[in-house]
Amino acid sequence: MGQIGLLLWLVLQPAPVEVHVALTGSDTAAGTALRPVRTLAYAQQLARQRRGDSPGGYRLVVGAGTWHLTAPLTFTAADSGTTAQPTELVAAPGARPRLVGGPAVTNWQPDQGAVLRASLHELGLVGRELGLLCAAGRRMELARYPNRDPQDRHGGRWAYVAGERRNMYLDSPDEDGWLAARRHLDFWQRNLPRLTRELAVLPDDRRTWANAATGQASIFPRFNWSHYILPITGYDATEHRLHLGPGCFYEIRPGDRYFVQNLREELDQPGEWCYDRAAGQLWFWPPEPAAAADVAVPAVTHVIAAQGARDLRIRGCSLECSSGSGVLLQDCQRVTIAACLVRNVGGTQGCGIEIRGGAGNRLVGNDIHDTGWTGIRLGGGDLNTYALGGNVADNNWIHHVGWVSRDAKGIQLDGARQVVTHNVIQDIPHYGILMWGAGHRIEYNIIQRSCLETEDAGAIGGGAIDWLSWQGAVIRYNRLEDTIGYGYSEAEQRWVSPYFTHALYPDWAASGTTMVGNLLLRAANGCLMLHSGRDNRVENNILVDAGQAQVQYHGWTTQTGFWATMLEGWQQRYAAAAAAPGWREVPTLRDPATVPRPDGLVMTGNTFRRNIVSFREPGAALFHVKQVPLDANRFEQNLYHHHGLPLRTGQSAVRGEGGPNLLANPGLEDGPAGGLPEGWAWQLKPLPESQIAVVAGEAHSGARCLRLAPGGDAASIKSPQLLYAAPGPELAFEPGRAYRFSAWLRAPQGPAALNLDLYSWQRDTHNWLATRQVVAGPEWQRFELLARLPQLGEPAYRPTMKTLAVRLTGRTGQPACLVDDLVLQPVELADEWDAWLATGQDAGSVVADPLFVDPARDDYRLQPNSPALKLGFEPLPFDQMGCYADALRATWPLGQTVAQQPQPAADTDALLAAAFAQRRSNLKVTGRGVVTRLLADDRDGDRHQRFILRLTTGQTLLVAHNIDLAPRLEGLRVGDVVEFCGEYEWNAQGGVIHWTHHDPAGRHAAGWLRSGGREVR
Repeated sequence: MGQIGLLLWLVLQPAPVEVHVALTGSDTAAGTALRPVRTLAYAQQLARQRRGDSPGGYRLVVGAGTWHLTAPLTFTAADSGTTAQPTELVAAPGARPRLVGGPAVTNWQPDQGAVLRASLHELGLVGRELGLLCAAGRRMELARYPNRDPQDRHGGRWAYVAGERRNMYLDSPDEDGWLAARRHLDFWQRNLPRLTRELAVLPDDRRTWANAATGQASIFPRFNWSHYILPITGYDATEHRLHLGPGCFYEIRPGDRYFVQNLREELDQPGEWCYDRAAGQLWFWPPEPAAAADVAVPAVTHVIAAQGARDLRIRGCSLECSSGSGVLLQDCQRVTIAACLVRNVGGTQGCGIEIRGGAGNRLVGNDIHDTGWTGIRLGGGDLNTYALGGNVADNNWIHHVGWVSRDAKGIQLDGARQVVTHNVIQDIPHYGILMWGAGHRIEYNIIQRSCLETEDAGAIGGGAIDWLSWQGAVIRYNRLEDTIGYGYSEAEQRWVSPYFTHALYPDWAASGTTMVGNLLLRAANGCLMLHSGRDNRVENNILVDAGQAQVQYHGWTTQTGFWATMLEGWQQRYAAAAAAPGWREVPTLRDPATVPRPDGLVMTGNTFRRNIVSFREPGAALFHVKQVPLDANRFEQNLYHHHGLPLRTGQSAVRGEGGPNLLANPGLEDGPAGGLPEGWAWQLKPLPESQIAVVAGEAHSGARCLRLAPGGDAASIKSPQLLYAAPGPELAFEPGRAYRFSAWLRAPQGPAALNLDLYSWQRDTHNWLATRQVVAGPEWQRFELLARLPQLGEPAYRPTMKTLAVRLTGRTGQPACLVDDLVLQPVELADEWDAWLATGQDAGSVVADPLFVDPARDDYRLQPNSPALKLGFEPLPFDQMGCYADALRATWPLGQTVAQQPQPAADTDALLAAAFAQRRSNLKVTGRGVVTRLLADDRDGDRHQRFILRLTTGQTLLVAHNIDLAPRLEGLRVGDVVEFCGEYEWNAQGGVIHWTHHDPAGRHAAGWLRSGGREVR
């Protein structure tokens, strides 16, 4: 088409139908800018009528003000526009209309004290699950016990289930053979049904409720990564036991954390509310009198719902107060949600914006916060065929999600080939981005302070429990900062933070992913964790200051429960995918049957190249590599920096010959033939036919050897059980001592997997294990395990480590294995870095200072003379990460929400300045300051860590942190920023902050200290 033809075509296009809506309008008006209509429903009806059969869309222009909806604003295929002329719902210039998915509550009556009462009958909401109440643009707290502490970023406070705590990975005592009948399942699938429906209440938490059945239990059961809201069906005041409705998959165990909510007796502070669904009553304690004048409860599931619509745009609105997601797009195409404020929406599964199915939709420039669950859920495409979803989340600001379901994510991805770019995701209870599905692209995002309430999670994570997920995904140019974690430490016997998180966490065999150009900054466990994945490329990333080991590779074997129980399903998924043309684009997808090596290991083909790894923690390791064949994975051309400290890699090599054999009966010559060798012991006998016995005539040397037969038919066992056989004697634990444990093994009836273990264990205090899995063949072969015991100051060390022992671990379903000539001897180990290089890894790598511009202020740009540049490292595009200014950005610059952010430091500084001038004490304060001086510990009476902070006003504070009641804030340096919560006590030098920890007697509110992603309390 020529230029004249194009202009003529544009002139002849009909003008889009446009209807204006305003609170000052009338539904008898024409709907023009001068004569707007009054309601959105009528405006949409009018636009549909005027458009008629025109192929183009229509346009609704909404003025300033608040619209209370009694039904969602719905768009269907009949509302679809075209690419040239889409259907639009837009804010009038300069306006941000509020679309509120429920009625205003105005029928308040006094109840008790400051509490108000309203009838749901008059609102037409009797029998509905409300899920939330909004007042003055803020989401209010459903009345709960214990009350929420707004200063506690871990969701607290919590109550804890009564009883003796049991490790989450161990089975509960069996009931009526239920667990025994399910031994074929993996550990996480074995949950006694009764224990999913009740919990015992501690004496201090026993309450009196007139109608417990109106309440709910908000609980993290068994595994601290999954959360449930369960209805209370009754409370047994005699046995002090809460009975709960169905819906929980995991057992509720002693020590699990929970709170109860929506009980009238627990409405005991401003900002709380509750309701009785059956009785039709609503109660609310306004945080300030004016809040009662602007209250809404949800009457709609979604504020905006689109089904099968195409070419639709929604821009510039505020979407609030729905029991489900603020916006739901179901099987839509080319729909754009832009520059909207989505807040105060959702119950247990409510997202800010949710896309189910469809393709080519865009979520651009939105601000999303205070959701019931996740910020954005992005589905679409098809995982089975690798069909393009192409849905995009770009330039969104997501923060403070998960008001109801606490395992909330900033963004959750499903389906295939979605795109997540330039988002800022902050203060998230669970994953920043959780990825299921394949072929996704995640780039240029900033994620700060994720995993605030959960453990075993990451800033970006997810897995391939379906075998296909993560294949073809690209994760590049993201800044993942302060992946916190919160969980129960079995070693310390208390809840701690930071705890058990990784910044980048491809879990559950996630494979075929490219991870390039990311900054992974501060995580509790590791910056990177590959959990048995294959063919992943990790290149040109910066990893800084993980707490335990910077890079962790944890592999499975064919005997690992996940692999063994899921292999059949994986093979079916692979066969279906291999037949789909789309999957031919993904060369890393492999048949599960071809993955295992002869030794049973499966983690192969990963490359770690041209990365920078820098960390300060003295006790932290560089690598933690477990059940990984180093000859099938590559590390090369990297730069490592531990600030002059040794690089611990977990690799061992013996220097010299070693000491004497410490085992009592190493050649199995003592003890009755056919029986247990002298000095040996069973630790676990999984099946009646399991056997450990001395046999004659088949020894490697001497007359006899040991036959270890776990028993069981491999074809029928999907989750193998362990058989432990322990030679003696038990030894004294010598911290830091190194040992070599070796044995000659032979499996005449076929390859047999066996573990060599060196361990120290004490019930409920510690469980340290060094292990190596080996595979015995038809000929005698010597295998060995080298290990060094943890020592004082290292994360794995515990004062309760008093004894040391060795054992052989077999698994049911494996052939019998012959064992002979065992040796346990003390040895001197070579340097771990030298031992690592001796394996052939890290060719071309260097140990040097990367020369960051200003790491103390988290500026990780490289100076021009950085040695990393000589390795070919390409500088990261830090200035392109995160949100950007744009006409379709809801707010700019990004700010803070008054309702959720901690008290600004300037306000605290002013409060402390006034307290100092007035000589006031015993003030509970939260603030931050810069460390100007580190002082020696106070050891007169209770021990205190001491340091001086300077506030923005110039006032100085002495922090006196009791290290007899709480851990030390480790690694503190002059110039560090420290956040604090504690009590202010006046002195002439500026004042003292103390009680920065819990009070065992409960007389002082709990406090805390935070710095650099570390927290103590």
